[in-house]
Amino acid sequence: MRNLLYLILGLLVVQLVLTIGLWIDRPKGGAGGGESAYLEPIQKSESSAPTTAMETTLPVTETAGEVASSPSGTAGGATIRVQILNGCGVPGIARKAQDWLVRNGYDVRDVGNADRQDYVQCKVIDRGGNLTAARDLADVLKIDQARVVKLSGSPSPKIDVTVVLGRDYKKLAFAR
Repeated sequence: MRNLLYLILGLLVVQLVLTIGLWIDRPKGGAGGGESAYLEPIQKSESSAPTTAMETTLPVTETAGEVASSPSGTAGGATIRVQILNGCGVPGIARKAQDWLVRNGYDVRDVGNADRQDYVQCKVIDRGGNLTAARDLADVLKIDQARVVKLSGSPSPKIDVTVVLGRDYKKLAFAR
């Protein structure tokens, strides 16, 4: 009887731990249409300097290298669909980036807040399966190519590239 009680108690503890884990990992709102599940905290590349203890990992399959050139706002003739997320907490900065990118031929589909507001560095995330487009956008914005990452998993049908604005946004082309 005692063993059965311990077994039941153990199962309840396991269920509680799993429930708490799922609750913590649930997608946060605000990234538009349930898309925030694609935006996890970003992984530091080995070559980048440490930023904060808050920086965690994103499933990354490839980091950027050299930049291939293409006209602003396009990749292989198709307009790049962009999502801009404010990850630094500065009010209006994502809209300012949106205005600048639209003037430069990009199709900004979504503007909002990132999953958190303590990103130290800006990041570019390839979500559409076209790393060249993400690299090109990073080059246009003047974001270091080491901050370009590709999501593992299936591409997003609505967004090609997500830009997360960090506290270093003042270095970017639209903020000058």
